[in-house]
Amino acid sequence: MSIEDIIEPSNGDNIIRTKEWVPYVNPNGVAHEIYAGLKKNKNKCAQIDAVSGVSETFHAVLERSVRVACHLKKMGVTPKDILTPCTTNHLNTSVILYAIFFTGAKPASLDPGAPEEDKLKQLQLVKPKYIFATPECVPKLEIIIEKLSLDTKIVVFGETSKHIFFDDLLTPLPEEEKNFKVYTTNNVFDTAMIVFSSGTTGSPKGICITHYQILAILSNQKRPLQKPDEELPVTMSYASLVWTSGIMLSVMSPVIPQTKLLCSNFEVEKTWTYLEKYKVSVTFFAPQDFLALVRSDKPSGLELPSLKMIAPAGGAVSLETLTKAKIMFPTTLVFQAYSQTELWGFGLIPLYTPEGFGELARKPTSTGKPMKGGIYKVVDPETEEVLGPNKPGELRIKTKMIMNGYYKTGCRDRFDSEGFLKTGDIMYYDEDYTFFFVERQKEMLRYKMCAVAPTELEAIIVQHPSVEVAVVLGLPSDEGDIITAVVVKSNDNVTAEELEQLVASQVDDRKRLRGGVKFISKEEIPFTPSGKIKRRLLRQYIMEKN
Repeated sequence: MSIEDIIEPSNGDNIIRTKEWVPYVNPNGVAHEIYAGLKKNKNKCAQIDAVSGVSETFHAVLERSVRVACHLKKMGVTPKDILTPCTTNHLNTSVILYAIFFTGAKPASLDPGAPEEDKLKQLQLVKPKYIFATPECVPKLEIIIEKLSLDTKIVVFGETSKHIFFDDLLTPLPEEEKNFKVYTTNNVFDTAMIVFSSGTTGSPKGICITHYQILAILSNQKRPLQKPDEELPVTMSYASLVWTSGIMLSVMSPVIPQTKLLCSNFEVEKTWTYLEKYKVSVTFFAPQDFLALVRSDKPSGLELPSLKMIAPAGGAVSLETLTKAKIMFPTTLVFQAYSQTELWGFGLIPLYTPEGFGELARKPTSTGKPMKGGIYKVVDPETEEVLGPNKPGELRIKTKMIMNGYYKTGCRDRFDSEGFLKTGDIMYYDEDYTFFFVERQKEMLRYKMCAVAPTELEAIIVQHPSVEVAVVLGLPSDEGDIITAVVVKSNDNVTAEELEQLVASQVDDRKRLRGGVKFISKEEIPFTPSGKIKRRLLRQYIMEKN
C-alpha cells in the first residue's frame, strides 16, 4: 500500500482527506466478538504469567469468564451498571474484563497505583456497582467509598474477611452457564466502556468508547488463519486495564489471536529475561520504561530473533533514544504511532511496507501517516488558519472512530465548528504527509504516565504569602514533562526550596517540582489581551533562558 492508496487528491485547501474505510464490525457488539474468538481459538495459548510461567488456553479463560458473568448477573449486574477493575496484570485480569462485557455492563478501570485524590474523583464520577481490586488497594478504596457515601461493593483478588472473595465467583453454576447468552448491543455506536482521562482543569473525564471503535480496530488487526499446531505470537506489555494499550491487548488477544504475556511493575533486568524466555514478538512500553531499557546494558550475547516490533506508547520519545534503540534492536521495527484515547487507536501510523520502513529509517521521530476513514488538518490555534506542509499547528481529526463524549460531562469545547476533534497537540507534516509531534498545546502535563494538572499545583504555590503569580509548566524529557514552577514574588521572603517543599508536602511524589522554581518578573510573562497567560510562549522563554 502506498500513500496514494490512502490520501484523496488535494482540493488546495490544505485539508487532508483520506479514502473511505469500511471495516467489518460485528453488529452484535464487542461481547460477541470476544466470545467468538475465545471459542474459535479454544486450544491455543491465551496468556502466560511472566513470573510463574503458568499458562492457559482460551478455553480456560472462556470458562471462567462465562462463570464470573453468571455470578455477576446473580449479584444484580445489568447493562445499566458500571463496574471498575482496579488491578495489576494476572491470570484473572482479562477474565473480569470479558465477564463485564458479557453482562453488558460498562468497565471503567482505575489505576491501582494512582494517587488517592485521583481515585476519589474518578469514583465520584462513575459510582460503580462493584470494584474488583487487588488486596493492597482495598484499605484506600474503603476510605474513599465511605467518604463519598457510595453503595459500591468490593470484590478482592485474594483472601478477605470483609468483602467478596473473587474465587467465590468461580464456583460452577451448571444451569446458568449452559443457558448463558452474551450481551447483544442494539447499536454499535452505543458506549461499550469508559476509560478515564484528565482534562486541562485537572478534573477526571470518563471517555465513552463505542462498540464501533473497538470492533473497527480489531478488524484492522486480524491475522490469516493459523495451522492447528502453530504457536501464536506473544505480546508483552506492563500496561494495566487503565491504559488504552492494556485494554486493547486484552480485547485483541482472542480475536487476532495472540498470546498475552502478563507483566506488572517494570524492571529492566526481568524485562530482558522475559523478552528472551518467552520469545516475545511485539511489545509496548511506557516512554519512561522504554528509556530505562534503552539506557541499560543489553545482556552480552542476547539475541531476540522473535522480536518483530517495539512501540513506545503514551508520549513522545527523543531522536537520541530512538536512534540508540534501533542500534540495540537492529532487526526489530521500532516506531511511535499517534492516537488519543478519544480516537481509540485511530490517528497516525507508519506504512507497513518496505517503502514505509525505509521512511521510518530516514525520519525516525515521525509518528506516521493518516489512516483511511479520516479527515485531517493542522490549524493555527489563534487564527484558525488551516496550515500547509512544514508549518506547526494543532492537529485536528474528523472520523467515525470517535468517542461518544465524556461521561456526565460536556465535550463541546473538544470540537471545532466543523466537527473536528481538537487534539491539543502541536504537530506538522511534510510533503510526503508524514507527521511529526512538536509539543502539547493543552495545559495538562504528564510525568511517568501520571497526569498532572498545572492548576492544582499553582493553587498550592499561591498559598504562600510572598507569591504573586505562579505558573506551572512542563519541560520536555524522555520521562515526560519535568514539572517546573515559574513564580513572580511579591517580596523576597520566600525561597525556591520553600516552595518545592510546600508542593511536595501536599501532592503525590510524581507531581513534585522536579524542574525546580524559576523566579522572574511579572513583565517577563506574556499575556493575551484578555489577561490569560500564554503558556506556550512562557515555556519557550524559560527553555531559552535556561
